[in-house]
Amino acid sequence: MDDFGDIGRNLIILIPLILLIVFNLFFRRRKKAEKTQPEIAMGLLSEVAINQQIAETFLQRSQLKKFRTGSWQRNREKLDFLDQKLREDLAKTFSMAEEFNRAIDATRKFKSSSYLEGISVDRLKESLTQSRQGLEEWFESNKDQIMTTPGRRGCLGP
Repeated sequence: MDDFGDIGRNLIILIPLILLIVFNLFFRRRKKAEKTQPEIAMGLLSEVAINQQIAETFLQRSQLKKFRTGSWQRNREKLDFLDQKLREDLAKTFSMAEEFNRAIDATRKFKSSSYLEGISVDRLKESLTQSRQGLEEWFESNKDQIMTTPGRRGCLGP
């Protein structure tokens, strides 16, 4: 009977640990590594579109939402396929988004909105619009290349 007591104590520790591992396996967000030029451009376009939505409601929200920069961080050294002006627009846009994110972090940390006063949301909106237009133009001019790029196959079909 004493063995069951030891097992019971071990189970009390192991069950939450196993549940935590299972929870992490099913619910964690995987960072998608973009491999092809269209995937990189689509990741950037997706972030720009999300950031435009965040910028539209930026000062109206009680809870400040940070701008997305993950795809930019992963792929900023792989953008040689884009023209120079678009690369500069993207660099400027994501630099402003990162500046906003630092200000948001400071605002949260010190509980003071004064960190957001010197930053122009309108400038960011304009830059996001330019970046989005540039990426959409790239997709339009490269649609033939995109159609012939082999895609990833799903688990349900070829």
